[in-house]
Amino acid sequence: MVTTRPTPLTRVKRISYRLASGMIQLDRRLRSSHGRGVKVIVCSPSGDILLVSHTYGNRHWTLPGGGVHTNEKPAEAAAREAQEELVVADLKLVPLGTYPARSHRRTDVISVFVGACDQDALVLRAVEINAAIWVPESDLPAQADPNVGTAIGLWAGHRAEQVAANRHAT
Repeated sequence: MVTTRPTPLTRVKRISYRLASGMIQLDRRLRSSHGRGVKVIVCSPSGDILLVSHTYGNRHWTLPGGGVHTNEKPAEAAAREAQEELVVADLKLVPLGTYPARSHRRTDVISVFVGACDQDALVLRAVEINAAIWVPESDLPAQADPNVGTAIGLWAGHRAEQVAANRHAT
């Protein structure tokens, strides 16, 4: 597991993220709404998956990602979130599909992407990421967000489609 070491300024920024996250959670409990988000499955050459623990929210192990801005395409949001959280700009992302995620009175459509990256190429942004771990796909920690399994299921389906397409191509 890799943990970030926050500077005093980073600690102040983390507090602002936590306050904003708390306000967002309160808003989701009070009114019905919808939105769009992205999750990025980052896998290592050995096949392990990167899980992160954010400095805000419920702090479960989850996939890097975030919200899609107005007029932003999901692929652009996934690349932006990878850059913001992991400081990796050239991650080649493949779209896997979408799923609905419900939280209290809010429903988001989450677009999932996958990209491969060397474990040493990542630099965690200490303001947003508290810790990160690389785990085998089959060995998710008990504290993993349930939506991690949904995203990994989309990835498994994508790989199965590729195998089937390769069989029919030969």
